Amino acid sequence: MKTKSYLIVLLAIVLNGCDPYLVPDNFPREEFYSYAPYELNDVVRLVNGSDTIEYVVVAMSEDYNRGRKDCDCGEEMVNKHVQFGTETEKIDLWIDCIDRKIFEMNMQSGSSNIDARYEVRISDKASSKDDSRIFREFADEIVLQQNGQEVAKVQKGKGLLWFVDADGRKWTAE
Repeated sequence: MKTKSYLIVLLAIVLNGCDPYLVPDNFPREEFYSYAPYELNDVVRLVNGSDTIEYVVVAMSEDYNRGRKDCDCGEEMVNKHVQFGTETEKIDLWIDCIDRKIFEMNMQSGSSNIDARYEVRISDKASSKDDSRIFREFADEIVLQQNGQEVAKVQKGKGLLWFVDADGRKWTAE
């Protein structure tokens, strides 16, 4: 009887102790999402000399998917998307972290001719020893480039600091 009780307790511990997820629940979501600390209808003012542009946050989404062992859907996917708009222009900002191996930020606008990018990739070999290594790549400031030129800068907790439009003018957030 004692043996059966021990086996039942051991089985319960094993079953409850099995984590169904592929990665630990330690992704710094708040820090990650802070690159774009915007809510719907927020107004973002940017200036260039005496000129001012006001963008309104017209779309925003945050997603977090922690991969399960019983699903072939990746280890983890975290992203945030913000769309800023005026009457004549829309700018999209995406921030993604994929499987703790890729950290990327993209900014696009058709009318301003912006297609800027920042990307860090961690090799499988390096990340297999430390599944939180990608978190060290979440720098306080990120500079996005297009064709080797700096086009925009984003800062944790503040969001978009500045960007350069198609005419080469630098617009700085107030």
